[in-house]
Amino acid sequence: MDIPDLTLAILRGIRDDIGKLQTRFDGFESKFGKLESRFDKLESRFDKLDAKFDRLEAKVDKHDARFDRLEAKVDRHDARFDEHDARFDAVDNSLETLGAAVQRCVTREEFAMTMRLVDERHERMYALIVDNNARTTAAHLELQDTVHQIMQSLGQHGSLAARVDRCEQDIIDIKDRLFRP
Repeated sequence: MDIPDLTLAILRGIRDDIGKLQTRFDGFESKFGKLESRFDKLESRFDKLDAKFDRLEAKVDKHDARFDRLEAKVDRHDARFDEHDARFDAVDNSLETLGAAVQRCVTREEFAMTMRLVDERHERMYALIVDNNARTTAAHLELQDTVHQIMQSLGQHGSLAARVDRCEQDIIDIKDRLFRP
């Protein structure tokens, strides 16, 4: 008779242990529910962060395209500067040659009149060159200001990356606290 009583005692002990485990499992289920809601919140934060990255990437693409256009403008302005310098040098050389020829023939009236016409033409050409130089200089300064603004905007992009790094570190710290035994 001792054998059946011992079996019943063991079975009752197992049943009590299972009941205790069931209450522990119920506690774990509520903790897992809370943990799951935290993960949902974290996932929504990641989605928002991903959307911000997409917007930032679109802005950077726009700035890159604008920078390429501005760079092309700078190249065109440089070519125009070179063209004006070459024209100025050619005019200067021809004026020196003409001036030397006129100096040899100043005594004749037709050369004196030609010299006066050349001087007038030289003054008009000089005024045109000065005007063109002023306009290209103003355009170049405007272009420099625009490039400076773009570079400042790109500099602000770096500070956003630092904030994102800090957010990622905070997420790692939260995970460590949640999963620590």
